[in-house]
Amino acid sequence: MNVAISLTIMRNVPERMQGRLFAAMILLVSGAQPLGPLAAGLSLQFVGHHLTMVLLGAYVLTATAIAALRPDFRNPGVDGATNTDAGTDADDEMTAPAADLPVAPATD
Repeated sequence: MNVAISLTIMRNVPERMQGRLFAAMILLVSGAQPLGPLAAGLSLQFVGHHLTMVLLGAYVLTATAIAALRPDFRNPGVDGATNTDAGTDADDEMTAPAADLPVAPATD
């Protein structure tokens, strides 16, 4: 993950859900890391060096073109999409102490 992704999440995801989302993203990113070298090795073995490099280049160019053509990638947050739950009572419930919870007795 990088700063841009983290900032986008913090702006658009309710605060009470951010921890879960970050945990799920880290799990997916960490779990997917071995797949890149595996795919590259299989491609090198079965397709060859030249075609593997052409395919990887095409993949990078396609991803770059998609990012460049989508306005939400170029100007995140311009359309006013921000965290709409920020400052609401739902956030206060998550941070304020609950008065109705029982308190454990002190032990010596």
